[in-house]
Amino acid sequence: MVMCNSFLAVFSPLLGGGKTVTWLNAMACIHGILLLCACIITEAGGEKFKIPGEEMDPNSAKMVYPRRLLKNGDIKESVSTKEDEDHMSEVSFVIPLPSGEHIVDLHQNKELVSRSFMMRSFEEDDTPVMRTFRPENCHYHGKIRGNEESIAVISTCKGLRGYIDDGKERVYVEPVAYKVRRGIDEFYRPYFTTAETRYTELVITVDKNLYNYFGNEEEEVTNRMITLVNAVDKIYSKINIRVVLVALEFWNNGDKIVRNETATVYYERFAKYRKNTLKKTFPDHDNAQLMCNNSWTDAAGMAALYGMCTDDSSGIVAWDHYISVGPWIASAHEMGHNFGMDHDEEIGGCTCLTPRGCIMGGHKTRVAGFSDCSMKSLAELNDFCLYDRPQAVSL
Repeated sequence: MVMCNSFLAVFSPLLGGGKTVTWLNAMACIHGILLLCACIITEAGGEKFKIPGEEMDPNSAKMVYPRRLLKNGDIKESVSTKEDEDHMSEVSFVIPLPSGEHIVDLHQNKELVSRSFMMRSFEEDDTPVMRTFRPENCHYHGKIRGNEESIAVISTCKGLRGYIDDGKERVYVEPVAYKVRRGIDEFYRPYFTTAETRYTELVITVDKNLYNYFGNEEEEVTNRMITLVNAVDKIYSKINIRVVLVALEFWNNGDKIVRNETATVYYERFAKYRKNTLKKTFPDHDNAQLMCNNSWTDAAGMAALYGMCTDDSSGIVAWDHYISVGPWIASAHEMGHNFGMDHDEEIGGCTCLTPRGCIMGGHKTRVAGFSDCSMKSLAELNDFCLYDRPQAVSL
């Protein structure tokens, strides 16, 4: 499917609240963008993870038009960031948001994908095929100009996709289909046990159903997964941990483990697969997540507590088709378990160190942060595997 340089904006009331939710409805090829305003609620029980309140009303769509702001102050209607064979290292956009028109300044996330990034797929006879692959560096972090509390996570691979948060409201961004139809937050520093940046080298495996959902197109699935990791990396960069994608594996010809409707059983099967297969195939990775098209009867994700740097450093996550960047909060939440972070409510007496909620808590989470309990748990992690910085990244 060809994509326009366009977004559409949807503003609809949240069920049970006065904030707004945004959702994409690709209706026509016009040069605008889809802004999706959302209030994220993180709710966890046991290993269950869900985000209620994300019900979207595509009938309340409103089209808005982003423009690229050049350094000399000129405006370009095209939102493409590509120059020759590469993408610009820094770029600014003028984007109409619910709070008014704002300039969003972005810089490339150059530590997102390792230079040794590998891709594994399978032939019809189940023969594995390993390839090196250099994805486009069309993935950016940034903020609204003049608003230090804001966050922007945008990928410009085919139009603009990601989210913008002004500190009060989050807006999701997604391109409209062609067809009709590095900052570290200071309040975390007292909990740091090291001044060094830690790196989590991540492998993502995509199950057969999710691969099919994205049209069986490697480039599309690759960009979707990198967009997801870009958002997860933004969360952890606040506590001086970088999430670096080192490999993707596509179960394009069929799932490699037997599907189970219970997350507990399915997680155990993937953890075993990671230990016996992925660790041998990608020996330098620290963590693996399986992205699945469908959820389970008991949870939307699962991971092992304190699994990082062990054979249990893995998680499973159900893809969220209602958020343009994918299940970024769920992915970060499950990775949090691997870092040793339990649910704040189960520990009790936890204090969220950000005013808008925490990634391991069951309250509204806008700019995902961490509680004092999560930071104390992280300090107890045997993190020996996180200090080998990946090779100079390829993007």
